[in-house]
Amino acid sequence: MKNKKIMLVVNKEDIRVLTAQSLSNIFSRHTTNNQENIQNLDILIKSANSKQLKESLNQIVQNHVRLTEEIHNLFPLIEELEDLESAPDTEIVKDLPDL
Repeated sequence: MKNKKIMLVVNKEDIRVLTAQSLSNIFSRHTTNNQENIQNLDILIKSANSKQLKESLNQIVQNHVRLTEEIHNLFPLIEELEDLESAPDTEIVKDLPDL
C-alpha cells in the first residue's frame, strides 16, 4: 500500500463527499484483491502443498490488515465531518376554522 500524506484546503461541504468517495475506493480495492486471493486459494486447496496454502492465506490476512490501515488513515477526515442538521422536533398543527 502506498500512502501519501497531503495537506489541502477544501470547502467544508465537500468533506462528506471526499469521505464517501475515499471509503468507496478503499472497499472496492479490498474487494478486488480479496476476490483474487480467494480464487487463488481455491486453486491451491485443490493442488498445492501446505506451504503454498499458508502463503495464500497470509495474503488474505494481509489484505484485511491493509483495509484496516486504510480506514484508520481516514479517521482525520472523518473527524472533520460536521453532524448533519436533523429536522427540528416540531409538531405541525392543523389550522382550525374560526368558531
